[in-house]
Amino acid sequence: MTRVTKVPSRIPRIVIVGMAMMLPSLVISGLSPAGQRYYGPLKNFVVSNPPVQVPATEFLDSSSGTHRLPDSKGKILLVNFWASWCLACRAEMASLDRLQARLGGGDFEVLAISQDSRKEDATGFLKSQHLTHLRMFFDHDRKLGLAFGQYFLPITILIDRTGAEIGWLVGPAEWDSPQAMAFIRSYISGVDPFSEEHRWRPGARIPRVQ
Repeated sequence: MTRVTKVPSRIPRIVIVGMAMMLPSLVISGLSPAGQRYYGPLKNFVVSNPPVQVPATEFLDSSSGTHRLPDSKGKILLVNFWASWCLACRAEMASLDRLQARLGGGDFEVLAISQDSRKEDATGFLKSQHLTHLRMFFDHDRKLGLAFGQYFLPITILIDRTGAEIGWLVGPAEWDSPQAMAFIRSYISGVDPFSEEHRWRPGARIPRVQ
């Protein structure tokens, strides 16, 4: 397990990968004093409060073309940092691939950003699992992860259409579950389930969005 140096300007995100695999309900995460933990369909989802604009650090695609997260403003993004050697990461890649197949398009995209040191390790794993819906992106030097204050893998960050963090989750999750997709669809449709009007409370349901 590789530890990444903390960047003080960002919220620290911490997960014990082995524990996350054995006891998913006990995922441990860093939390800012102003943050909120969301105990709805996405357990351990932490709201960025106040919202933070995503860093403009460059990352690569499979053809070594450069990208920046702010370039995708106008689209809801689910950014997943992973690596082929990370068992917890491997456990959720199929659900991320299915999520992209179901919801991916002009309004939403899953960005699976590998931190493998060799591109072939990441592409080889996806091919071996027949995961064909995720576009390949790479953060070999972990500069983008560092800009997010990343500690361990996996970590997944939900970003709104303005390029601001909605929140983040450490450890694996079932991203294509009905509850998770309803949660993401709410943002695609412009409904903020954390607003006072739609605030999720125990026993309440995420607003239904077709």
